Amino acid sequence: MSLDELLNKVKLQERLNEDEIQLVLSFIKDTVIHNLDEKYGDHKVRCQESSIFIAELSYRFNFAYYGFDTGSLFMKELYHHFGFVGFNGTNHPNWYLIDLTFEQFNRKTYPVYIDSKSQNIISPGNYISKDNKERLLKDGYLKLTQENLNDYIDAFIKSYSTKKFIDKQLVYNKLFGDLDRFNIKFANQFTDSLLS
Repeated sequence: MSLDELLNKVKLQERLNEDEIQLVLSFIKDTVIHNLDEKYGDHKVRCQESSIFIAELSYRFNFAYYGFDTGSLFMKELYHHFGFVGFNGTNHPNWYLIDLTFEQFNRKTYPVYIDSKSQNIISPGNYISKDNKERLLKDGYLKLTQENLNDYIDAFIKSYSTKKFIDKQLVYNKLFGDLDRFNIKFANQFTDSLLS
């Protein structure tokens, strides 16, 4: 099947197998990174623009995308965009956490402004599991499981809390409330309904 035929399946919201979804995710990654590099010269720190480009592809190809940012999760000084993409899988909706600019956290420290002062915090890349870090750096996405999401969000919470208190329960209450509101399900929360 050609890429055009596959993208047409996505547009028609037909069911996709795991290999087809992986191809679509690779297409999204390659397209967004190419557009960011072409427009800005470097994609690594363009998380907000990455989210906008993914949203544009979502609209164009009719797949689900919900952009999030750490600012809305009470970490305004460690502001970073990420999101969730969803496709009609063979048996159920398949959701993925997508972060095409996580590479900026592949360092020991990360600069932020806290209380109007420039400070370095330990980078979130130091707190995420090795496997998830490698997948984000290589692929730009993770299968949406509760374990993967907790690992990802905890990395930001731990990083942020090296300089400023954050209520972890408050973060997760907000995040899980938003996931429920958008009907975003973890990989083990199978339903028979397709995405609408």
